[in-house]
Amino acid sequence: MEGETFILKSRLYTVSFIKPCETDKEKVTAEIQLKIPKPWNSDELCSVLRNNFLDVKCSEKLGIVRVSYLGKVLIFTTEGRVTVRKAENREDVLKTAGYLAELFGLDEQ
Repeated sequence: MEGETFILKSRLYTVSFIKPCETDKEKVTAEIQLKIPKPWNSDELCSVLRNNFLDVKCSEKLGIVRVSYLGKVLIFTTEGRVTVRKAENREDVLKTAGYLAELFGLDEQ
């Protein structure tokens, strides 16, 4: 998977790319844009993630939250963009995107 651009659009999210991870060539990095109705408040985003994950680091100043999840690193912005690092493969990225859409109740909107 040499720098693959993989675009998948669903009604809940868009995966804009999947490419080899810079720190571990056996893993992949991806970007997911969750289709949220409006930007999240930093405090609310942090609270939701702290209620669902153990290892959460919030930076309200930067408007990002870093989460460790099943060996992956997820970096959330308040605009709904999620960078996934150290995912196993494309399927792992898509499962993660589906899980996040469900976590944030995007299928209920």
